[in-house]
Amino acid sequence: MESPQIHDTDAVNQRADVLAVSILAVCLVLPTILARIYVRTRIIPYFGIDDILMILSGISVVGVAIYSGIVVTEGNYGTGQHIDEVNTTELINFDKSVYIWEIAYCVALFFIKVSILTYYNRLQPSVSYKVTMVIVSAGSFSFLITNIFQCNPIKASWDPNASPNGDKSHQCINDVAFTYSSAIFNIITDFWIWGSCIVMLKGNRLGSQYDGDNALKTRMVNRSSSQN
Repeated sequence: MESPQIHDTDAVNQRADVLAVSILAVCLVLPTILARIYVRTRIIPYFGIDDILMILSGISVVGVAIYSGIVVTEGNYGTGQHIDEVNTTELINFDKSVYIWEIAYCVALFFIKVSILTYYNRLQPSVSYKVTMVIVSAGSFSFLITNIFQCNPIKASWDPNASPNGDKSHQCINDVAFTYSSAIFNIITDFWIWGSCIVMLKGNRLGSQYDGDNALKTRMVNRSSSQN
């Protein structure tokens, strides 16, 4: 009979790593958002709906980071521990924290994408940006609703014994299929938004070159006229 494996808790516990990532996220996002607000209100008075959306996305990201920090410091969530060291209560608390994190993640991504698209549309109004915003909004809302109601009853998302009769007869979506679908949607929309930015910058560069050529031709014509 094989003896049970003994895991080195210090070697497998990654609470410090999770906490470090959370602190880093706050340190990166918070100064950036504050700097943007300062520039748009004090230096360049250009505060718009895209700035409001970016602030909301920053609040979502910081909220997720703070919540992650609380999760790993509370001590009863099992975060960073080996699965063999996590009891039932810790596992339920961990799954509940993941459930909350998934919802906040969807909200943060939605605000980030729509904020960027709104800013692009303000710089160069286009039907393409508006259509993309509709697609991103519809997709994000669909994934958000699916995340919220991923199990029936909802509590079964984190508690395997949440069925009314307690026989684990609850129904949940296919996590793997949902994760891949969400990832594919986000990757495609990310590249689409990035491509829209490239097209916009290219158009502005061509427009500037066209204006410069016209200005040069005008100066040449004026010089020729003055010589005559």
